[in-house]
Amino acid sequence: MKTIWERRSALKDFYKVLYKKETKKFLKKNPKMGYRFLKNFEELAKDFHQNYKNFDINVYNSISNAFRMRIGDYRAIFLVKETEIKIIEVIKIDSRGSSYKK
Repeated sequence: MKTIWERRSALKDFYKVLYKKETKKFLKKNPKMGYRFLKNFEELAKDFHQNYKNFDINVYNSISNAFRMRIGDYRAIFLVKETEIKIIEVIKIDSRGSSYKK
């Protein structure tokens, strides 16, 4: 059985995933595609540096520390912040043509 300190140190490696209001709106309107994105971000949150290789993720050059995840015709743009609390902040999920517009 793991001690409380072993469990806490394991949790430190996890990232917290935050979704902006616009992103939550997309997830509600598109439940099937939203589920796929939620599942992928959940997997990324476990260990970003190991798991990003399993997904179609590229660096998004317009914003520093930003990445782009592709699933079919949809794109998610997200930030990775590594401070005391590790955070993946999902900025936008939209169709390919609309996702890059501001």
